Amino acid sequence: LTVAASNVTLDLGGFSVFGTGAGGTAAKNSLGIEVKDASNSTVTNGDVYYFAAGVVIDGGGADTVTTINAHDNIGPSSGNYGDGIDVISSNGNTVSDNTVTHNGPYSGISLLTDSNANTVDGNTVTDNDLPGADFRVEGPNATNNTVDANTVRGSGSNGITVEPSCSDPFSKSPNRCSGDIPNEYNTISNNTSNDNGFVRGAGSGINLFAMGQAPPVLEPTLNTVTGNTADGNYSDGIDVEGGINPGVSGGANNNTITGNTADGNGHMNSTNQPVGNGIEVEAGATDNSVNNNIADSNVRDGVSVGLMASHNTLTSNEGSVNGVYDGADYNLNPPCDANTWSGNSFGTFNQSCVVSP
Repeated sequence: LTVAASNVTLDLGGFSVFGTGAGGTAAKNSLGIEVKDASNSTVTNGDVYYFAAGVVIDGGGADTVTTINAHDNIGPSSGNYGDGIDVISSNGNTVSDNTVTHNGPYSGISLLTDSNANTVDGNTVTDNDLPGADFRVEGPNATNNTVDANTVRGSGSNGITVEPSCSDPFSKSPNRCSGDIPNEYNTISNNTSNDNGFVRGAGSGINLFAMGQAPPVLEPTLNTVTGNTADGNYSDGIDVEGGINPGVSGGANNNTITGNTADGNGHMNSTNQPVGNGIEVEAGATDNSVNNNIADSNVRDGVSVGLMASHNTLTSNEGSVNGVYDGADYNLNPPCDANTWSGNSFGTFNQSCVVSP
């Protein structure tokens, strides 16, 4: 079905739109419902399944997708689609109160190229485990979006991801991201993102994903992660990534992580070593603010800053009963390097600068 006119409501009346792609056999460009270059139109009240993508907003703006059950939309890995609900090159849309389950291989809900000022709220996004994320802000150029009050669980990898921005990320050209802007000024708030990453054996509740490659891409910046609960994930509760070449190219930077709870994350690896923290600022991530968070009972550290992560500010966080340290900064010489720790409450820590002044 295609909605190509503005100010239209497509009410499925509780009925289903289904394709021929049962068991992951959907053709790579098969779409259940496409809202194409329309504005102020609504898709509501029904099931969409067995396509490469369930519902796609492409172009236009100020459209709404609500009370849709998008499930078992599985595209081939060679295609552009593989999601329950997509927003592409479209601004000011609302995706709310949907149930999005077992879609892939990319994600449950995605905000893709040039998608700005969209609101994604009140959705239940679960078991998109093939092995993609439940929710991703991919872009490039995805800015000022709000992801609020969603329930996210059982993703194959990360629960909620803000990705690097680049139109041609795998090119070796130094100009591969020319004309792009970072995925910035997005707000990830009041979500519950638990129990993710177990299918793939890697994945956090909320992830600011960095490639950290040279030539550099545009890493996530100026995003706010606030008021979320990220518990029981395979890797970290909240992960601010530094990329694979810390010190060579940048990681996630200038983001704010505030007022979150990250408990019971991580696992023991095959050699019985603890892996996974409540909140981790990885090696190479810079200028991030981590404040007023609670991180308890994680397998490794509560709040952890990696070697070569610099100029991060960590204030008024709390951690207890974590497996190794409640608070840790692995920059040892000089102690804590250029990171600033203040007003934190940790029972255990790896060096005194973590709890001073």
